[in-house]
Amino acid sequence: MAVMEFLTQNYLNTSTVATATSNPSVTSFLYDRNTGLRYLTSGVTTSTSATIGVVFGTSRVISKIFIQNHNLRDFELRYNSVTTITAGTLNSGSSTYISFASVTASSVDLISTRATTTDTERTVGEFYVGDRHIQFDRNPTAKNYDPARPMKRVIHKMPDGGVTAFNIRQKFNAKIKLDFASDSLASLIQPIYDTAAAFYFLPYPTTTGWAGVAHECLWTNEWDFTYAENSKSQGQSGSIVLEETSNA
Repeated sequence: MAVMEFLTQNYLNTSTVATATSNPSVTSFLYDRNTGLRYLTSGVTTSTSATIGVVFGTSRVISKIFIQNHNLRDFELRYNSVTTITAGTLNSGSSTYISFASVTASSVDLISTRATTTDTERTVGEFYVGDRHIQFDRNPTAKNYDPARPMKRVIHKMPDGGVTAFNIRQKFNAKIKLDFASDSLASLIQPIYDTAAAFYFLPYPTTTGWAGVAHECLWTNEWDFTYAENSKSQGQSGSIVLEETSNA
């Protein structure tokens, strides 16, 4: 069963670290956090190899890669230009999550040779390269996980009594309640709260059949973890409120 994870921010986050052998002018779509705006090759509809590259300013420890809303069928991932990243089967669905043993890399390449549909340009909605902060030791119960995707909108009341709406953007939020969390898990969670930096939340990551759900979030409530039942032997209980960051 897939267990919730907090990952680092995407190390692919500016055009200065992104490269592409085809249509490099639209590499910003690889990291804009809008999966509907997709990077698109230009004139690459056969089995010709096309590469998307990430070149870090300084070497990074990486262990997680995901590709959202893509049409890649045959592709390979390499780090430091030569070493293949292996993680079981790289599925050919529209979103792929890849977990592997941590490596220190100066670059990552996504090399594709075919799309899922013959004679079609290759497309990628989002390309994430990063590392894991924490993986929960277990998922919260259904009643302790409360996700939502409210729509930011402007509602206009019309003269005939009806309404029209200008829909701006859906933004994810969630409240996670952890009961009887181990001291080791609490000690891993606290630095994420203390640094107050954005991170990626993956509710149900898996290496096959991934639904493509990942959100860059901030932890917005106060730290409230205390020993459960006033007993150190029972672990700690507390809550995490996540709100998706702006990408306007």
